[in-house]
Amino acid sequence: MQVREPDPSAASLEPRLAATVLLVRDDPFQVLLVKRSAIGSFPSRRVFPGGVVEKQDLHEKWRSLCRGGDHLNDADIAFRIAGIRECWEEAGVLCTVDGELGGLSDARSDDLLSLVERCGAHLDLGHMADFAHWVTPPSAPKRWDTRFLLARAPRDHVLCCDGVETVAADWVEPKVALDRDADDMHGLLFSTRANLQLLAMSDCVDDALEAARNRPLIRVTPSATRKDGRFLVSIPAEAGYPVSEGWVAEAPRL
Repeated sequence: MQVREPDPSAASLEPRLAATVLLVRDDPFQVLLVKRSAIGSFPSRRVFPGGVVEKQDLHEKWRSLCRGGDHLNDADIAFRIAGIRECWEEAGVLCTVDGELGGLSDARSDDLLSLVERCGAHLDLGHMADFAHWVTPPSAPKRWDTRFLLARAPRDHVLCCDGVETVAADWVEPKVALDRDADDMHGLLFSTRANLQLLAMSDCVDDALEAARNRPLIRVTPSATRKDGRFLVSIPAEAGYPVSEGWVAEAPRL
């Protein structure tokens, strides 16, 4: 897998590789949502932590700094590293197996690879599973090839937004997040809502991880049809979502 520098002229042709993490915990069963700042991608939206795959996520050193990933190829590892990195950068949550991790609040500016090496820690890929794979339609002005990953949250963590990309973060039950969506002036992105609906079919972290590992990973490319000033967004029924279409008030950004 290669990561290329973005070419604005080719944005509609070549989607950028990205990773998004559904970070979950039990008692009660909740998922982490962050609120984007008013500027940048998806302004003021509540989304799962995530972002583009960067060159550092492909570094060869990662294999010796990870556990539970022996069955994964380099591309799979890079997506997982990107997702873990984004959770760390946007919400201050770092999934590790071991290592002295004290004083991390002073290390947010460090790149993840240097931080993990210095602390003698290992990233836990065994607590992650592929959840979904979405690709923005070719007609969109910006495109992403996004791997949605499901991950068990570490027990001892303190949420801490970076204040730049994200301004708030909270744990919420999937069904509660969906109920709130109707009253939120910004609403949820269609992809966020759809994956919350899929996650809400599970009752705990173990069930969600088992369901994800047993579910075929089907590439989802949504389509949108405009009617009466709104957009009907559709996804293939075989993708396994409880709902395969929904209305949005503005041109969908997926």
